Amino acid sequence: MNTIIDEWDGKPLWLFEQGDIIIDDIRALGRLGTGLRCESWIAHSARFGVVTLKLCRPHEVGSERGVRAMQREADALLLVQHRAVRSLIEPRLTAAIPALIFEHAPGTSLSEFLDQRTVAPSHALDLIATLIAAVSATHRAGLVHLDLKPSNVIINGARYDRPTLIDFGSARPIGYDPGPGTPPGSPGYAPPELERNERVMPSIDVYGLGTILFEAITGEAAFDPDLDAADRPAPPRPSDWAEWCPSGIDDAVLAMLEPDPRHRPTLAAVGATVDHLRHTMDLAEGGWTARSLQHLWGER
Repeated sequence: MNTIIDEWDGKPLWLFEQGDIIIDDIRALGRLGTGLRCESWIAHSARFGVVTLKLCRPHEVGSERGVRAMQREADALLLVQHRAVRSLIEPRLTAAIPALIFEHAPGTSLSEFLDQRTVAPSHALDLIATLIAAVSATHRAGLVHLDLKPSNVIINGARYDRPTLIDFGSARPIGYDPGPGTPPGSPGYAPPELERNERVMPSIDVYGLGTILFEAITGEAAFDPDLDAADRPAPPRPSDWAEWCPSGIDDAVLAMLEPDPRHRPTLAAVGATVDHLRHTMDLAEGGWTARSLQHLWGER
């Protein structure tokens, strides 16, 4: 099997042309994205039609750690059932290239979308409300996602209330003690307690949702990924970047990004706040609602 070197991290990637067999009955259609240990392809299965295939990268084939992460994701998705969570069709971890077969979620990652435009506040609230429901289902299943960030959210066109949450490879049970070592999660999006390897709690995902809401509105990451969480400045206000952002969203984001998890709101409280903002908040003098102003703002 042919490979190429990824310019980003200097490690190999699979090189498949359209129509090449990747594993078993699954043929390549095109590469979707690349992570540290895995890469994703849109592919066609003779059994399932168009699918998303998550593969171990070439240097991870034979790695017990890489396969464990994929098995952990498969196990998590057996427990988490929600319309906004990408469904696993089946694992194929004993194939020549260990893989997971997912339903294909058409669209683009929120991070790629935000490279071109930001999201109007009302639409950002629609998006975050659906993600709250998906994360709530995750918590009811006894798990914490641990890696909530824009690149793990797929959106399809302007259907902001129908995002798809992906990548449960970092998910751990509530109360899990990670012990010493490299913490799960992503720099710039993981809260301080996760970087300190403290026990896994639902408040970690509240923080992650706060980073998504901030970035959706501003187009900028809330925190510098090169800074340790302990060295971050105070949480920023979205209105510092987007002057049209209402104070209610500012307050919600600041609460979600509270460095001390004991002072963060619960996910249920965040959901109630978001629902209130969606339906009743004023965005300008005169009582104009979010949806009244959509035609004035559009998408930036």
